[in-house]
Amino acid sequence: MSTKQCYLVFTAVVAVYLSLSSFSPLHHHHPLPSMMVHGAIQHTMSGQAYGDYDHTMIFNKWVGLNLPLIQIYDNFCGFWVMQDLTPQWNQRGVLMFTFQPIQINCVQKDTGNTAELVASGATDAYLNSFFNQTKTWLAGPNGIYGDGDDRRMYMRFAHEMNGNWYPWSGNATAYVLMWRRVYVLATNKWGIDKTRMQWVWCVNGNDVGGIKRRRLLSG
Repeated sequence: MSTKQCYLVFTAVVAVYLSLSSFSPLHHHHPLPSMMVHGAIQHTMSGQAYGDYDHTMIFNKWVGLNLPLIQIYDNFCGFWVMQDLTPQWNQRGVLMFTFQPIQINCVQKDTGNTAELVASGATDAYLNSFFNQTKTWLAGPNGIYGDGDDRRMYMRFAHEMNGNWYPWSGNATAYVLMWRRVYVLATNKWGIDKTRMQWVWCVNGNDVGGIKRRRLLSG
């Protein structure tokens, strides 16, 4: 299995944290600091601004560059809106999709270890629908997967698993089985290969909760 290991907290991926929702016209007249801006996280005071991609466009215009990497989060409830991502791709922004095994079956609060549930196959129907839509988006405007107009993305699945704050943490065996099951569904059943979607195995910077990161390696 090919995985991209990133032994880092996500703050290592992006260099600048900006609350884009708080932009006012004054911000557009402020000079940029004398350092390179590598990326940004857009959010509101209440949390992540899912689907509010206008802020990314504002940021791109402000810095005079297009962000090369756009990260969004989603869970196991509903489906991500692919057409919302197309403008990002058209501006040469590659998607980093953080896929969180939470809110399974749209419950507000998960009970138990969600890695165990996914590893058991209980969410396969949802995952098959998800990867069907994902492959459709990756296939590009003409809908043919594997030709020149295809799109690309990174799949950052069940991150920071060596912490103790997510419901997929705490059971190393179940985590590895879950990760492999989801990977196999995407690659073997749906044929989404690493030329179109690369997998990001991303641990927290420190082991928190008693499980060492080496026990969670899913490759």
